[in-house]
Amino acid sequence: MKKLDQQPTASPALGSPAFLGSSAFEPRRGPEVSIRSEITALFEQVANEQGLKLAALSDGLALLDTGLDSLCFAIIVARLDESLGVDPFAQGARFPATVGDFIQFYEDALR
Repeated sequence: MKKLDQQPTASPALGSPAFLGSSAFEPRRGPEVSIRSEITALFEQVANEQGLKLAALSDGLALLDTGLDSLCFAIIVARLDESLGVDPFAQGARFPATVGDFIQFYEDALR
């Protein structure tokens, strides 16, 4: 039980590691790890953290059918921005429609 003399704790700031999840995403990049595998691993990690069932991922699968919600995609995009150092949405691009489009979107941004 919380004591009355304790100061309230502040909520984590939007975009902070505490807000983005208890276990920060650690990129698994290296010469043998592709952007594709990094993104799919992040989809799986975020779904697990949020207690959601992730559909079998394929390039043609609509993002709306992955089992992830808008909070999950916000977390994924924030973590990718942090780990890859690129924000492909900064230029006002439309959000990709499929898993394959999402992956290609980041691959293109890193070129």
